[in-house]
Amino acid sequence: MTKFDKSKFTFHGGYLEYTGTYEGQPTWDQVAPNCHPSRVGMPMELFIARFKYNGPYTKAKFLKELIKSFTVEEYVEARKKERYVRELLLKY
Repeated sequence: MTKFDKSKFTFHGGYLEYTGTYEGQPTWDQVAPNCHPSRVGMPMELFIARFKYNGPYTKAKFLKELIKSFTVEEYVEARKKERYVRELLLKY
C-alpha cells in the first residue's frame, strides 16, 4: 500500500490530481488507446477532486483528511464504489 506523498499533488484550474506512482496505476495507452505517442507507457495522473466553489470543504482540510484516512490504493478502490468524493470522506 502506497501512502499519499503531499509533494506529489497538483492543483490547477480547480482540479486536484495525484501524480505519484502506485500499485495498479493505469498508463495513458491503457486508458486512451489513441493518445499522443509521447504519452504511451506513461502513468496516468489520478483525479482526486474538483473544488468548484468556496465552501466549508477547503482543499487544505480535504487533503489533511484524505492523507490521514486513505492509502492511494484504498482511495482508488473506494472511488470505484462511491460516485461523489464528498460522500466518500463523510463515510470513512
